[in-house]
Amino acid sequence: MKIVLGVLGGMGPAATIDFFDKMVLNTSVDKEEDHIHVIINNNPQIPSRVKGISGAGESPLPFIIEGIRLLELVGASFVVMPCNTAHYWYDQITEQVNVPVLHIIKETAREIKDAAGTTLPKVLLLATEGTVKAGLYKKELDKRAVILTPNQREQRVVDNTIERIKRGLCDTSDYKLIQDLIEHYKENHMIDMIIGGCTEIPLMYPHLDLTGINPVDPTLILARAAIKKCGKKLKSQ
Repeated sequence: MKIVLGVLGGMGPAATIDFFDKMVLNTSVDKEEDHIHVIINNNPQIPSRVKGISGAGESPLPFIIEGIRLLELVGASFVVMPCNTAHYWYDQITEQVNVPVLHIIKETAREIKDAAGTTLPKVLLLATEGTVKAGLYKKELDKRAVILTPNQREQRVVDNTIERIKRGLCDTSDYKLIQDLIEHYKENHMIDMIIGGCTEIPLMYPHLDLTGINPVDPTLILARAAIKKCGKKLKSQ
């Protein structure tokens, strides 16, 4: 039976493009027809996940469910959401849809734990305030990693940078702010890795000096998990 991947995107659009790009580039094919059939529902009008968690805005849950049901209707076999914060509602979502939904945070945590083995890596989590406060990564990496999160001032820098990426405004000044933040944690807290716990953050990786740090990319991990679930092989790296 042919497997069709559904992508609920728009959270934000650049991250959705990044997911699709990484999926295409990491699928092993001999010809064009070997690529995965993908249906993308790119809906930037889904309300803010961060405001939904804090209660400062409309809940995105009904919009997410509606978006996944639309993907079901047009033939998706399973769905991914290239947005970490949206997984705050994961259990409620999966209770109300009829297709499996891959969990970006669970997939990322599994890969980190497998790579770490018996060691306890020290990790800097760069994510939205909603993801950080909800403890989405801490829950999945409990006792398997030491997770450090930015202080209140630093978190404002991270959130502002994420919003600027969503608006297409990110520039060298933004990269420097994040670079300085990473350097601070590298020098003062001896971090082993960073988690780009918002799908906008990995878009910055090519512009940062990450020497000596393992930059974890949940978007890439989700793309690879989707490829394997579609029964395809990963391209050799």
